[in-house]
Amino acid sequence: MQKLLALLLCLVLGMSLLSGCGDKAAAQKPKGEDWEPSKFASNNDSEDVILTVKEGSVSPTGITVIFQNNTDKQYLYGEYMWLEKRIGNEWKQVPAVIENYGFADIAYILEPKASREMEIDWEWLYGTLEAGEYRLVKDVFPAEAEEYSPSYLVVEFTL
Repeated sequence: MQKLLALLLCLVLGMSLLSGCGDKAAAQKPKGEDWEPSKFASNNDSEDVILTVKEGSVSPTGITVIFQNNTDKQYLYGEYMWLEKRIGNEWKQVPAVIENYGFADIAYILEPKASREMEIDWEWLYGTLEAGEYRLVKDVFPAEAEEYSPSYLVVEFTL
């Protein structure tokens, strides 16, 4: 009987030690390392329209950006956005905290030689961000374009 109890005790202790090993291995992997890599190779596809951060507007739940159109053409942009975080030396896509989401399908006009601010609240999609280096990606395209062929604007910021 004592041998059976001792064997059972060893089995329980062994199982708890093995389950603890798995947790330590997972805890050693830095957060975000398994996130999808960025789809964007460079910071900006266009010099015609520039995206900057409004000074003092960065928070863990949102940001205000400024679009600056340096051309004689109208450009359009919408609600779509992507957030990425620097993990090591790589940009990774910040995963959404909800599964089924969408953006309003609206086009804002950016007049020639003009600038326009846009307040962006990402808490509904990404939650509250923790400290780190991030970048916001927005798409813009010429108003007269016959097909949707966007340029991607990227602006970096730190929390």
